[in-house]
Amino acid sequence: MENVEVGDELIHHFDQNPSTLDAIFWLFSRTWCRIVIIGILVAAISSRNLLGTVKQHLKAGASNEPIDKSGGQGSRIDLQSQMSSVRALDFLKVTPTTKHTASVIFLHGLGDSGRGWAPVARMLSRNPKLSHIKWILPHAPTEPVTLNGGMRMPSWFDIESLDLDEDAADGGEDAKGMLDSSMAVNRLITAEIDEANIPANRIVVGGFSQGGALGLLTGLTSERKLAGLVSLSTWLPLSQKMKSMMTDSARMLPIFFGHGTSDPVVQYQFGRRSYEHLKSALGFPEATGESISGLTWREYDGMGHSASEEELEDLNSWLEKVLPAEDQSTS
Repeated sequence: MENVEVGDELIHHFDQNPSTLDAIFWLFSRTWCRIVIIGILVAAISSRNLLGTVKQHLKAGASNEPIDKSGGQGSRIDLQSQMSSVRALDFLKVTPTTKHTASVIFLHGLGDSGRGWAPVARMLSRNPKLSHIKWILPHAPTEPVTLNGGMRMPSWFDIESLDLDEDAADGGEDAKGMLDSSMAVNRLITAEIDEANIPANRIVVGGFSQGGALGLLTGLTSERKLAGLVSLSTWLPLSQKMKSMMTDSARMLPIFFGHGTSDPVVQYQFGRRSYEHLKSALGFPEATGESISGLTWREYDGMGHSASEEELEDLNSWLEKVLPAEDQSTS
């Protein structure tokens, strides 16, 4: 059984038995239990909240939007090159309903899968101004996570703690795991360029939570000038090394930050600190009304570790500017 199916079963059980969820929150407040359940809880609650946000936008019954569920060989990049040692990622696709001229690669959070964000991709694809975009939703490999007592779950890299140590050279982060996953995401970018004939400046990379951190690392260190980055409820990884790692063109990337003020997992202060570090220490400009290039910060009062309708509306508007339909694009 795939991890997303397990998550769906948990969400259904919570919906039918709200007292069980209350009990889990009680257990979560106990230190001895927090480490064991945090990954499962984050994935289940985030997926549940996201589905609640988008369900009002989706009609009952089967969706008409095309989505590739093939998995396996049908959705595996297998390039024979110097990157052959880099793992290939399985993924879902939400295909465009008009001519394909742009792509978004969106990376899920810890314990989730690409399926967790498929409803959001389908919802945004209903906007005629975004109908030319293909959504690529990769699945993270299953790996042991130190934060969760070594429990194996979908994870882009290892996480030791949710308290980021700014004094450490690498922030106490799994630099090797991050860079390995970044190379895997770069294979997806290469495939879009080489196989789908989509130029780099028509590709947005981003994600939520752990996936958002990986998206930032990939985009800021890429030799290709991407269209932009999306960073939802996340942090800047390897912040103390980023100045030497990022490319010259990175400072002009459009970057959308969205964060809830009540996020208990990736706390608001970590997201805001990352934004301020990019601006003050690394010289990134803020986006203005005249130019989308640079940093866009949006915060959402009372939002936890999830996404809200307001945030998705802001993301929708940002994508319209960053990836306009081809006849409106100046790129």
